[in-house]
Amino acid sequence: EKIFNLLPDALQAAIMPTERKWLDKNGNLKTGTYKLFVPSCAEIAPEDECIGDRGVYTQLDWYKDRRHRIRCDAKGGDTCWYWTISAYSGNTTCFVFVYSYGSVNNRLASGALGAPVCFQIPKS
Repeated sequence: EKIFNLLPDALQAAIMPTERKWLDKNGNLKTGTYKLFVPSCAEIAPEDECIGDRGVYTQLDWYKDRRHRIRCDAKGGDTCWYWTISAYSGNTTCFVFVYSYGSVNNRLASGALGAPVCFQIPKS
């Protein structure tokens, strides 16, 4: 809610609840409904590179172009890593991140990396 409350009122009103899925450490599929979320590895990485939440989602068309998987720390700044919501193979301490050049790997969750906050708005 801290992040959500920072958004302009008009944007808050436009954001629709989105059902999200993930696999717990035992491989059980879990679901929840959220207004803000972090994407899964399966939504970002090609299927042959996916190392977390495989089969939960499929890669979104936008991310099929590697350039769309790359993030910068500021406009015109350096490329940087960022987290996905996916645990690495059900491990509770390792999560999947996206390298500064758009490929995925895993790392201990204690690393201080950013995470892309996502939301959905209805088509008008």
